[in-house]
Amino acid sequence: MAQEDCAQGAPRGGSFTRAPTGFRRLTPGLLKADRTAEGFAGLPQGVTSPGQLLASLKAAAPRLGIAPRLVHAVDWLFRFTQPQDWERGGRPVVWPSASMQQEALGLSPTQVKEINRRLIELGLVTMKDSPNGRRYGKRDPKGRIVEAYGFDLAPIATRHAEFRRHAEEERAERLAMGRLRRRATIARKAIIQILETGAEYAIEGEEWQTLARETEALARAEGRGRGSHRRDGDGPSEDCRHGRLYTPAQRPAGGAPGRFPDNAQGFRATGKSREVEVVNLFKEKNARHERVAEVA
Repeated sequence: MAQEDCAQGAPRGGSFTRAPTGFRRLTPGLLKADRTAEGFAGLPQGVTSPGQLLASLKAAAPRLGIAPRLVHAVDWLFRFTQPQDWERGGRPVVWPSASMQQEALGLSPTQVKEINRRLIELGLVTMKDSPNGRRYGKRDPKGRIVEAYGFDLAPIATRHAEFRRHAEEERAERLAMGRLRRRATIARKAIIQILETGAEYAIEGEEWQTLARETEALARAEGRGRGSHRRDGDGPSEDCRHGRLYTPAQRPAGGAPGRFPDNAQGFRATGKSREVEVVNLFKEKNARHERVAEVA
């Protein structure tokens, strides 16, 4: 009978309307974050303070593609937790108002909503909504949460091992990239020395001009890859950056820079044997630098 009444009262046309409940719309990200939070059982083994959880998240954030503004938002939410919230049987739920969040983060209401949505979708927090949709909480005389509705930070604790793994991978990658950059710098400088010494030995040929142009292009690419200004002495000389590879004695009068001569005027070839001698000399030197870089 109840089923008949239900069928009779159902709206026609396949549509369904209802009054707002005050709860947020369920999404796959929110459901996943909820399931992750259910595994909370206090601080993970080996963790003695909530700050370690936050540090692991910050270290893993670049590898996980978590924007700095999101990390900052989580950092701000952490400030509202207390040590007992992270104990077994507790729950790290915080309830700052939307206006507090807007003022502290310096964002508009729309931007704050977007930040919160991203935190949920990334599985960093989940939401515990009150019946009226407002955030609030109560603590007993000992400071333990009795009732709370707001941001649940439990997923950050349950994902601690994952964050640590990503942080270690990020660190290993940075070290590897650092070694590669050092090797690239050594190789580039060795090539520059070969070109400058070739000029001193008056070795001519189109291959030298090609090598100079390619070295200049590699130097520019390396500079873009670093994404920061070079330190003094860590990069090609001003002459190299402009494709001018020669010794100071070969500069035009007055110190104005000149180019490695395209037609090699003023230079005289001294034979293939000298060219081979120069190249072999610097190959041996570069090999020694390579071994040093690998050790570093």
